[in-house]
Amino acid sequence: MNYRLPELIGFFATLLIAFILYNQQSRTLFSAVPTPEIERESASVPANLDQDAIMTEDETTEEVTKESSEFTAVDTVVNIHHVKSGDTLYRFFIRAVKTIEDVQRIIHLLNKNKVLKKFKAGTEFKIISTKSGVKAGQVQQIIFYVDKTKVMLFRDSLTNELNLEKKPLISIKRLYEGVVNNSLYYAAQKLGIPDLITHQFARLLSHKVDFQRSIKEGDAFTIFAEIFIDPDTDKIVPGRFYYGSIILKEGKKDLYRYQNEQGDIHYFSSNAQAATRSLLKTPVPGAPISSRYGMRKHPILGYSKMHQGIDFAAPRGTRVLAAGDGVVQKAQFNGGYGNYIVVKHSPSIKTAYAHLMRFAKGVRSGTKVKQGQVIGFVGTTGRSTGPHLHYEIHLNNKKVNPNTVKLPTTKQLSAQEINRFQKQRQSIDKMMAVAQKCDQTYIVADQNAGQCVKAS
Repeated sequence: MNYRLPELIGFFATLLIAFILYNQQSRTLFSAVPTPEIERESASVPANLDQDAIMTEDETTEEVTKESSEFTAVDTVVNIHHVKSGDTLYRFFIRAVKTIEDVQRIIHLLNKNKVLKKFKAGTEFKIISTKSGVKAGQVQQIIFYVDKTKVMLFRDSLTNELNLEKKPLISIKRLYEGVVNNSLYYAAQKLGIPDLITHQFARLLSHKVDFQRSIKEGDAFTIFAEIFIDPDTDKIVPGRFYYGSIILKEGKKDLYRYQNEQGDIHYFSSNAQAATRSLLKTPVPGAPISSRYGMRKHPILGYSKMHQGIDFAAPRGTRVLAAGDGVVQKAQFNGGYGNYIVVKHSPSIKTAYAHLMRFAKGVRSGTKVKQGQVIGFVGTTGRSTGPHLHYEIHLNNKKVNPNTVKLPTTKQLSAQEINRFQKQRQSIDKMMAVAQKCDQTYIVADQNAGQCVKAS
């Protein structure tokens, strides 16, 4: 058999050389396939354009990564990234983009074209990049919405440079009228109201309305808001929330948008009473109350004991919001309370949050928080039988009933401001009257003339 050894070596060597040459040719062939232009944008991920939103995005916002089947054939991947609180342009794009060359070019284009003057937490960026190969991670396209505009950065197939293009969005003032049938959120979804606008309406309403006891099936509600339409994809981007109302058994609750001389946005009822109070009624919006303030048989200890707070039942990981502006006094494990936060809102008012799964990133003793900011997540730490939030209000260091304590509103209008507010309210009423006559595919062109112009 030894006399055949040189022949076998030569045969296998020839096969090996042929395989290497073929593999190199295949790689060259497939790397030469150009990345086509993206024809359409997925409309399944909502964007945040609402300049007046009181929802505060937290550092714990997760980045969603997903592949679109329309791009897999050309080896690209679609990533959705959100700006986090405290992000700068550089910090955000270093996290979201793989190559320093792309980061530098993107920031140069954004600054040159004067977009993103305010780098707002929660702003969504859709980034399409090369998935693998020698150009893995190279940005092919970026899409985001800001200031009534669609901004696109795209790679030129000839120069291989990133360029920037801006397109105006179509602005529509839309009136939504519905009836609660299961929940306010469910009814709003059926009407096609953008989630961000529904959340804002519910959050503002939660200062004066107990969602668990006051809102019933059959209650009528109205929302009037500005939305923006991307003419390329028909994607809806939420804009300004102008008005909201709900008719309850105890009467009508309404909210009007008001912009003061300094440009700050606030909401007031039709009689100029502030919509917001110093504290939210519910730090877990939409969660049912599982145990009220007062004497009760303790579920673990087995004997009757004063329950000096309210329990909200919610799935593990549900966001817990700061009930008001303030400074975190405690963020630590505290025996039967488990993971526990205390926020000081004024010399006389504090709130406490117990049994948390964990604290939001950056929340520690001394941290300043804003009303509505995520500070933690529902859990079952400490002495607890299941996931829930135990919530307390401390008034002059005494634990009081959160449902009955009288708290001041956050802002009162002067006589001059009331006059300014009433003029803005009348303007909103006129726009709503026109919108009521117009089909949802129409733009309110002139509220004084009462004309509707079809969106092109």
